[in-house]
Amino acid sequence: MTSRGSSGSRRTSSTRGQGAGASKSGASRAGSAKKGGGSARGAAGSGKAGGQGRPRQKAKPPITTIQQILRVGFIPGVEPDRFMRRWKTAPRTAWLELHPLALSEQLSALAEGRVDMCFVRLPLMEGAGAQGAGAQGTDAPVSDSKGVDPEATGAPAALTAADLHIVPLWEEQPVALMGDEHLLSLHGEILLADLEGETEILPRHLDDAEERVEVAATGAGFTRLPLSLARLHHRKDAVHRVITDAEPTQIAIVWPRAADDDARQEFVGTVRGRTGRSGRNGG
Repeated sequence: MTSRGSSGSRRTSSTRGQGAGASKSGASRAGSAKKGGGSARGAAGSGKAGGQGRPRQKAKPPITTIQQILRVGFIPGVEPDRFMRRWKTAPRTAWLELHPLALSEQLSALAEGRVDMCFVRLPLMEGAGAQGAGAQGTDAPVSDSKGVDPEATGAPAALTAADLHIVPLWEEQPVALMGDEHLLSLHGEILLADLEGETEILPRHLDDAEERVEVAATGAGFTRLPLSLARLHHRKDAVHRVITDAEPTQIAIVWPRAADDDARQEFVGTVRGRTGRSGRNGG
């Protein structure tokens, strides 16, 4: 009995000793943490003191309040990202949105009010409007007829020359695209005379460029495209050659005269190369 009691006492004393030791270790660690925290605060304080002699940073220019959204449409073959980057070089009063459109929508999107401006491929067609723009009407190109007083009715149901501001921008080289084993692919450049007697894959509608490229790639013939579309629909089994004596197409920026404002004029200047540091003298 005595032995058991002594053994239990020893075990109890040992347990108490371990608890006391643990408490001391915990207290020691807490003291070290306090000392470390003090060191950290001291380091932070010295950092603040050291930064007092540094030159102050220049204040950022005030951000212009965005008052409107300018929606700009673009057709296949136009790459508007560079204009977006240029637009961001200065504070603007309008937020720029880019909207991809099919070629057949280049005027109907304006007429229906889905976009405020649009990059288009010339020539346009008279009378093209909300019902399938460009698919109907005459072949007469729309020109920028100045001096016409448009009706201030917003986006018109049908667009004519009198309704539009049109600013021509750049020309697109015409090319012939064919399969990489076609005889025409042996030419470095092509004349219209070289295409005589060859099978041409003609367009069936305004948005069939990719379809025509697929057919031409099989070797069935050639098809004509602006260079930008040939690059857009590039395939490993097809090549294109510039037609040196064919008329080029042209890209323009277009918007309704009735909806003209400073934001649209500012974007036209940006497209023409004006940056935030430039004036409007040359635009």
